[in-house]
Amino acid sequence: MTDRRRRNQAGKFNILTLLVLLGIATGGYLGYKFIPIYIEKSRISRLVKQAGNQWMNVDPNLEKVRAELQRNLTDGGITYVTANDVNIAQINNEQAEVWVDYKVKVKHFWKIKSTRLKFKIHHKIKRTLATE
Repeated sequence: MTDRRRRNQAGKFNILTLLVLLGIATGGYLGYKFIPIYIEKSRISRLVKQAGNQWMNVDPNLEKVRAELQRNLTDGGITYVTANDVNIAQINNEQAEVWVDYKVKVKHFWKIKSTRLKFKIHHKIKRTLATE
């Protein structure tokens, strides 16, 4: 009878339960703080690559490309990276490089120390031949 009663009983709160709950809470907090930053990094990467492609294949006027990139960054809500942070260098007639270095500061609710993340986005771009 006691074995049957134990099988139907709910588990008790112990140290293992506490560690599992603490791990879930920590993972949720880190996801809440850092996943949006990495999503924005992918958006910035896409916009930087698009600007490099535009400069290499469509419009060699760097100031126009920078102005459009700045507008795209601002429309995307990205304020800590500006078009002036983006560097474009032509390797030869067929290739160019585009890169941007930026830092993000993540503030935590305990206000002891913030986390600083450094990102370097680098793309090599090849000229595409227009097919008519």
